[in-house]
Amino acid sequence: MTYKPTITSLFKLMSTSLLLCYLPAAHAQTEESKRSTVKIDSTKPLIVEYQTKAWNHSGTKADSGVILFRDASSGKLARIEVTETQENSDRFQGQYLISWGEGMMTPEIYIAPQKMLTDATQMKQIETMIKDGQLLRKPIFVRFTGRNIQTISIYDTKEQALDAYEKFVKTGNVVLSGQLEAAQNAKRAAELQKERQLQAAEDIAKEKERLAMQEAEKKKQEELKRQQSLLNEKEKLKRQQQAKVLAEQAMALYNQQKYVEAESKFVQSTELDPSNNSYNFQYGATLYRNEKYNKSLVMLDLANGPSVNSNEKLFFKGLNHIKLQEFESAKKEFGDVKDSKDKQLSGTAAFYIGVIQFQKEELDEAKTNFEFVLDNSTDPKLDQQAESYIEQIANIMIFKENAKKKFILSASVGASYDSNILSTSNSQIASGDATNLAGYRMPYSVGIEYRPIYTENHEFSLQINYSDMYSLDDKFKSSATFQSQDPLSLTVKLPYKYKSIIFGKPFQLGVNAGYDTLKMNADGVGPREAIVNSTYVSNENVVVMADDYFASYNLELRSDESLTDAAASEDESSASRISFSTSHTRFVDSKKTKANIYDFGFSMNSAEGENQKYQKIDLGYSYMNPVLTDSTLITKLGAHYQNYPEHLVGRKDTDIGLTVTLSKPLNPSTGLAVVANYTSNSSSLETSSYNKYSVMAVVSWTEGYALAGDSK
Repeated sequence: MTYKPTITSLFKLMSTSLLLCYLPAAHAQTEESKRSTVKIDSTKPLIVEYQTKAWNHSGTKADSGVILFRDASSGKLARIEVTETQENSDRFQGQYLISWGEGMMTPEIYIAPQKMLTDATQMKQIETMIKDGQLLRKPIFVRFTGRNIQTISIYDTKEQALDAYEKFVKTGNVVLSGQLEAAQNAKRAAELQKERQLQAAEDIAKEKERLAMQEAEKKKQEELKRQQSLLNEKEKLKRQQQAKVLAEQAMALYNQQKYVEAESKFVQSTELDPSNNSYNFQYGATLYRNEKYNKSLVMLDLANGPSVNSNEKLFFKGLNHIKLQEFESAKKEFGDVKDSKDKQLSGTAAFYIGVIQFQKEELDEAKTNFEFVLDNSTDPKLDQQAESYIEQIANIMIFKENAKKKFILSASVGASYDSNILSTSNSQIASGDATNLAGYRMPYSVGIEYRPIYTENHEFSLQINYSDMYSLDDKFKSSATFQSQDPLSLTVKLPYKYKSIIFGKPFQLGVNAGYDTLKMNADGVGPREAIVNSTYVSNENVVVMADDYFASYNLELRSDESLTDAAASEDESSASRISFSTSHTRFVDSKKTKANIYDFGFSMNSAEGENQKYQKIDLGYSYMNPVLTDSTLITKLGAHYQNYPEHLVGRKDTDIGLTVTLSKPLNPSTGLAVVANYTSNSSSLETSSYNKYSVMAVVSWTEGYALAGDSK
């Protein structure tokens, strides 16, 4: 009776296992030899260098990128930032001291999509991808020059690393990836041609080695079959039964992840029953798990028979080719499986093709394969991973497109109805001193931003914004009283953002310096005049605390210079103000469309006049949820308490407000928002208590533009 493998159990353990070997610099390795593992000293500085055009976003400044360093011995992961050695050079380098305790480390280098490194969820996913082998390890070339210098050069392909190693041995010079990709002159072109010939010769030699292994295995099996033919039927049947039992035991060991013991059992089973070539398939799968990739390919090629599924065999061959960094061969094997429309394997094969293409930044092709996974896979986890890759590809494409846009223009226009434009006190309304409080207002603004720096880690820009408002009474007629309260504001800001990892959590640090001037027609005569000039600096930090939890912490120092004459010295409003605020967003669904948002703020205004000095506490709770089609509803209940400790007659204000905002994108650059608000401000100072409500609709537009001739 022929033993039939339990393929389901094979693939349950296989899942998406895809661990890639790196190339140690000073050791030539073959698959059947013991691996020589390169070690680096954790007590000495480490130089890391990589050449890639993908990270060179600007031709006028040094860009930066992030690599992942992993110690294979401990499994610990470090995030390393490398900076372009000079503008437009494509060559990135960084020097670090990486130590998790004294001793030696076994280096592994991974390069993940840069956007993944700014999100806690993605960082966790990166660790899982490395563990499961879905993030391909980069070939590296390690060299030691002197007692205290150890350098890792990173390459995109094994062939590049081999070329660099050979050149280093011959000339003592190190060649990086970018230099290997294209010739700078005729001499270099000739050298590259020679190197390609050497690589082709090496590939042929590797294939010959594999064919020799295959021929030797064939001869071994033919001899075993010859010996089997000399046995009587009883002995032959006995050995076949023993082979079946051993193969079953091997499969049980395989399912327990005891691959070395399983391999030994499969060897015995194939030797006892050499006529059953189906055992070669399980044997080949086990060799793969034991990192004997060349021999695994040999045994898989020899596997045949009615119990051997050709697609499963091709799939394992593809996995072996990936381990050997033979990516084109892997894509061919996986491509055949994908085209077979195999219900179990087509989607998984397309996933691996997509991973290879993603690592090579063939994003459009990778996206097509991940979409194929969604259409054909029956594995929810694989679908989730494919969706994640598609999202990452979309983000990368958006980021690359945004990086081209140095100028951003924005504009908005709105219309609102306000029940109490002048915030007239309740006492004045009750006495009949105030009438016609309601009116219509039209806010509008324009802005321009110049963004010379926009990379994965750094953003810096110059922003200029102009905003104004025009008011009418409730009969749509011009009102000098209302228009005296129309503010015209001009703002200049210099925001900088830095994105990195702190204490294992992605965070964004923001620093902003700005200048505001506010104009109003306070005296009701002539044009509007400047009433306040303000300068400020602020620090804004956003931390991804968990997959569903984002927190921000903000600090602002501000100086307001009043340009109007106060009625009395105690009313002088020029002041310095310090403000602290924090916001915490917790999402309540996996798509991150529903969230609870908690806000807290404290500010202290140190004005020159006693009546204008105050401390203020702000509290807020918001609920965000999707409504209608592509629309978001945010309902916020806010309150603040404002105490004037030095006010001549004493003043304490308590303000409670409810704001409902409905927003909807009309197209990628234009959005519509409708905002309804009710505010009730009660004060110990009777003339400062008021109620009001307003409804406003605003259309906003933002569009970025690249510099003429900028192709980056």
